[in-house]
Amino acid sequence: MLFINLVPFYCFLFVLDHEGVTVEGTAICLDDWKPSGNSPTCMKMFTTKKSWTDARADCMKRDGDLLAETDEAKLKSISELTSVIYAWIGLNDRDREGLYLWASTGRRASPPNWGPSQPDNYADNEDCVVAKKNDRNTIDFADNTCENPNHYLCEIA
Repeated sequence: MLFINLVPFYCFLFVLDHEGVTVEGTAICLDDWKPSGNSPTCMKMFTTKKSWTDARADCMKRDGDLLAETDEAKLKSISELTSVIYAWIGLNDRDREGLYLWASTGRRASPPNWGPSQPDNYADNEDCVVAKKNDRNTIDFADNTCENPNHYLCEIA
């Protein structure tokens, strides 16, 4: 006589529901943060105005940095995210005039999405870059004085 002892096998699937988590595209973002185009990062517009340096420091305190490495999908996400006209991003030419680098990676921006007549380095004093919404409801870049208080876009991975 053959005896077989079958041990029951149980499989549990735990589904956690967390209020305030957004799942879209390739990013899973916490409350008030939105996916950054097709990248695996999330972004948020901060409407408290700060200098470029203070805005970057605030983003870094949040384990992120000013928004960087833009492509068409990310620019579209920015445009949909905000009605704000000017917001700091992580692009600057503080180390060498005319050489625009992303602060978070040190990579050269190519090609930056400059608006008309930009960059102009007005009064030889514009080394930081804002994303600005234009009249076509799309995003252009403009150089700006780093000390000017502006809204800012943070990005986290």
